[in-house]
Amino acid sequence: MTGISCRPYHGPQDLAGMTDAEARLRARLGLMRGINIAAMEHQFAHLVNCEPETDCLVAERDGVTAGYALVEWHDLAEGDRIYEITTVVEPAAWGLDTADALLAWGEARLEVIARTHPRDRRCWYAAYAYGADEESIPALQGRGYEAVRWDAEMLRPDLANLP
Repeated sequence: MTGISCRPYHGPQDLAGMTDAEARLRARLGLMRGINIAAMEHQFAHLVNCEPETDCLVAERDGVTAGYALVEWHDLAEGDRIYEITTVVEPAAWGLDTADALLAWGEARLEVIARTHPRDRRCWYAAYAYGADEESIPALQGRGYEAVRWDAEMLRPDLANLP
């Protein structure tokens, strides 16, 4: 990676930089719903099957947070287990292999976690990417991920005349 360094999550003091990096990504992608520090603090206060001190990696460029990776796992209602990687890379760090480095770290970390679990069900790696993310989607595809679900962000102009 050129100009990007990665380090473990240092605690709540990292959340402001992580929030800013995600806000820059969402703005670039034209997403309507933003992110703020309160939402990030809430998310990190309620993580399940995730210890940020070992399960979060922060990417920096020139001392500024450029993105992060967070891993967690979930058992699905039908019995499968998902080992999930969330990556966020701000647009200024696109083209520097940041997403691929974060994904490689995330997969390695999830492998360690998976080794502590019994092999009694089907297990999958999963990741989420915004549809217009020019960094994460090619990195995921290059690692063998395929899109299986799509979400839509929709906006209503006001609250008048609700059905």
